[in-house]
Amino acid sequence: MNAFAATGRRKCAVAQVRLISPGQGTITINKRPVEEYFPVEVWRVNAIRPLELTGLRGTFDVAIKVTGGGVSGQTGAVSLGIARALCQYDEELRSKLRTEELLTRDPRMVERKKYGRKKARKRFQFSNVNIIKYIINTNYCFNNMFILLSKNNIIKFLLIFN
Repeated sequence: MNAFAATGRRKCAVAQVRLISPGQGTITINKRPVEEYFPVEVWRVNAIRPLELTGLRGTFDVAIKVTGGGVSGQTGAVSLGIARALCQYDEELRSKLRTEELLTRDPRMVERKKYGRKKARKRFQFSNVNIIKYIINTNYCFNNMFILLSKNNIIKFLLIFN
């Protein structure tokens, strides 16, 4: 009995894959059948794509442990882990898997939230009233005239009469 182990990652998901040969072709993810763990067919197809592409679906028993991330990240992690384990089994499969981009680790991650914003790039709603309140509170005044830059960088003058 030979076992080939590899790790796949995608977003925050990590998959530890073990190919056991000879096998009947059973695939278990976190000790559950793949049909139960990935109930949607698209997720299953994406996860098992390296085995289907190389034609080795019934040759191995595949035991996978997946942690972290969501379903999309976990399917990508499982796919990469299976592809890497298949390369350990037979180096000649590397070129076939490489052309289908199954050996490339996807570097895209969720961008962090920045301070002063709602999300990573989304900003709070723009309002001139807030700028006027800020300027009045910080006393940026010259001869009772406030100079404002609007959203379109148009200079506006605000006269304040006491």
